[in-house]
Amino acid sequence: MFLATLGTFVFAQNQYSYYVVENVDHSLEPQSKTTNSNGTLNLSFANSSLNSFFQGKIIFEYEKAFPLSSSAYLQRVYLVKTNTDNDVTSFSNRLEIEYAEKVPIEELMLEPNDFYYVEGGQAKTQLTLVRANKAWDITIGNNPLIIVGIADTKYEDNHEDLVGKAVSFVPGTVLNIEHETSVAGTVSANTNNNDGIAGIGYNTKLAISQTYSVQKLYELAEIPNVRILNASWGGCTYSPINAEAYKDLRLNKNVLVVASAGNGSCGDSNNYVYPASYDYVLSVSSVGHTNPVDYYDPVYGAFSWRDVHQNVIDPLNPEESTHQHNDKVDIVAPGYHIRILKDNNQYGTAWGTSYSSPMVAGAAALVLSVKPSLTPNQVENILKSTADDIFWIPYNQPYIGKLGSGRLNVFRAVKTVECLDEDNPKLNLVVRDTETDLGNEPNNISTYYWNSQDIWVRNQDDGRYNEVHQSVEYSATQPNFVYVRVTNYDCQNSSGEDELKLYWSYAGTAQSWPTAWDGSLGTPSNPSGGLIGTLNIPQLGPGQETILKFEWFPPNPANYPGAISLSGNFGLLARIISDDDPINYINGLNITNYVKNNNNVAWKNFNIVDLIDSPITSASFMIANLTEETKTYSLELNEENAAYQKSIYEEAEVRIVMDEFLHSKWLAGGSSIFDADPTRDTYSKHISGNNPKLSNITLAPGESGTVEITFNFLTKELIDKQLYEYNIIQKDVSNSEIIGGATIQIIKENRNDVLADAEVIENSNSSTIIAENINESATYNWYDSEGNLIHSGTELTVSPEIAKTYKLEIISDLDGLKDYKEIEVIGNNPYSLGTIIPNPVSSQVTISYDASSASSAYLMITNTITSGSENYILNTTNNQINLNLSNYSSGIFTVTLICNDAIVDSKNIIKN
Repeated sequence: MFLATLGTFVFAQNQYSYYVVENVDHSLEPQSKTTNSNGTLNLSFANSSLNSFFQGKIIFEYEKAFPLSSSAYLQRVYLVKTNTDNDVTSFSNRLEIEYAEKVPIEELMLEPNDFYYVEGGQAKTQLTLVRANKAWDITIGNNPLIIVGIADTKYEDNHEDLVGKAVSFVPGTVLNIEHETSVAGTVSANTNNNDGIAGIGYNTKLAISQTYSVQKLYELAEIPNVRILNASWGGCTYSPINAEAYKDLRLNKNVLVVASAGNGSCGDSNNYVYPASYDYVLSVSSVGHTNPVDYYDPVYGAFSWRDVHQNVIDPLNPEESTHQHNDKVDIVAPGYHIRILKDNNQYGTAWGTSYSSPMVAGAAALVLSVKPSLTPNQVENILKSTADDIFWIPYNQPYIGKLGSGRLNVFRAVKTVECLDEDNPKLNLVVRDTETDLGNEPNNISTYYWNSQDIWVRNQDDGRYNEVHQSVEYSATQPNFVYVRVTNYDCQNSSGEDELKLYWSYAGTAQSWPTAWDGSLGTPSNPSGGLIGTLNIPQLGPGQETILKFEWFPPNPANYPGAISLSGNFGLLARIISDDDPINYINGLNITNYVKNNNNVAWKNFNIVDLIDSPITSASFMIANLTEETKTYSLELNEENAAYQKSIYEEAEVRIVMDEFLHSKWLAGGSSIFDADPTRDTYSKHISGNNPKLSNITLAPGESGTVEITFNFLTKELIDKQLYEYNIIQKDVSNSEIIGGATIQIIKENRNDVLADAEVIENSNSSTIIAENINESATYNWYDSEGNLIHSGTELTVSPEIAKTYKLEIISDLDGLKDYKEIEVIGNNPYSLGTIIPNPVSSQVTISYDASSASSAYLMITNTITSGSENYILNTTNNQINLNLSNYSSGIFTVTLICNDAIVDSKNIIKN
């Protein structure tokens, strides 16, 4: 026996790892191995020459590299760690050694987590982009036979979003790098727990190694039920030994290794990164998910566009901000601006293929949870064959052949697997009512049925890039574009001969089918609805979706005079016509029930009040009874997610305004009202609570009226929220059944430009109040102490008899932003209004006054709704005037006394 005596160990010196392959006819197995007090090894070999060879080396580690492998070749591989970085030649020259290489250096795919940091919302978009929420309708990954193994660094097992997820730990040297917690959370953070983020694997369990290497992957693969391994790390050097190891893991250990393709690593985004680029590893690169294509952020610019590989769009330097792209990449998933777990129960945003890879690993776990008997090859092929095409996007075309088969679609993947054992496949083509719609008939999941996210309007042909719904805009030359998503929710391939029909109608809450949609209402030249078009639905496999585009020239609003404005106020109805998947629920008198019971019918009744780009501050809707019976209805309003600092009615003046006909029907029903207060405008009610309601509106068959919901935000009440959604709901009072409804989206800008202020200039017989100009187009209104509108304009001249308070109201013409200011004026008024008899008045009225010392005087009678007015010259030597108001409309009017061109007094009069 010969003993290799090792030299003195110096703790500060570097350590270098080598793979050394034993020659078939020789042995590299030592007869003994002991550890010295300084951590170095003493090795003894039967072969004296081999013993002498190791005598001059400092050895830190010597062991079989792959003891768990079933490969005969890998069983001959040893891992040797020495203190020199040039031992390959010396190892290779030994007769006992067939091959030697330096073990490739592999590092975590780390990127700064504050690069283009964007707070909030990303966890939802990164998962909805890959259709995770739809996949969870099939499986939530709670199959105990499927575990994902993660070899990485520091894992915080007591993180609130990881509690109970890890079923096994492989010991190792923990590196104090905040990475494995984030990777694990991407795979399987606790989901549906009202906390933190969701993991794509939902309930999938984890096996954790707190160090990373191919050897640690082998250890994880030995744990029962570990079927997927994630490697969010890599290096730049190809190793034939590691290549054999990953082949062995796939073919003999029956595990699928998923790895990060690289973050622009190894000197160039085109270069190979390992282990991702080995043949038996699923290589994952990245796309964005945060913003629509062509979106330009005022701070960060063009970044993280949905399904685009480049993180920051820079035509001059396209390679500057991309992750890896090469012919070894198999698939892509969101990897820029990902919401992640951080240590100490924290959350943040990061970017890197470190997060694309575990997203695909979690998706693979969902696939296997549906059918555990699938092989790793089958799982990989299913994930790749069901990926969504992203190469139609111009920005991705330079990367054709370098981003694999496209972007992960986990719903389509798990649906494909679910259909493998289906003996009686059916067709189920669906346009979803809401994001939560499962495609069932009836849809008992959704609350409201008029805001389908599978239907959206764009004013330009960019709807495949940008699924943000816009208001319909009229143009005689430029069409609107309507996009409709159709998904096959079942196992039969569609024929390619099915049709999608799209209709429009007035914006209304009770748009019965087919009456409101087929053009039978209105006139032949100006119908209130109609067919937009019919398109063929291409052949769709299980879980596959398509987006169909309609060009639409909406009717000219100028041809539709009346209380309801057609400008942007439309409903849209999509209907799938298929012999293999027919519409079964025929009764369309209640549009809500018609949509609810037919998953191949979807409704979009979504109106936008854009206070940033449009001066329109309201949305109008038709309230109708399109049945053949007299019905009594209620109108209810509610704000989505109202509990955010303030409800909208606390931040803005929100009013519901009825037209004269609808108001008369409401009065006849007893004027029932809740969470809304009267105003001086007879037809307008001021919202004062979260759930305003007008009840007992009785309509005969075919009768209809309109309501308008107006929004004026108040400068002094603004909060940082910018997007609101408000629902208006029509119900049948007899059974509380929802007949229909609409959603209003309000978009506002936070600004403080509208601040009301004024200066009082005292004159001998009057005072002039001058409003401070806000330097933008605006309306300036003045009210007396009783709330009567007495003047519009920037200046108000008054001659009060006693001290009086006036209120200045300034309303921006740009976005309706509003502010108030009260101003007190010292009294010196010798003039006054007296009695008004009778009041209320039908025709003749007598108004007394005192203007005896004035050189001129007149009365101005102003309609408080329209602001229209009539003037009546007064004889200053008299003290009363008789007027005939029979030609005035019903409502509230303000009587203002003006002496010597100054407002001196005002009172209200009611006209019956």
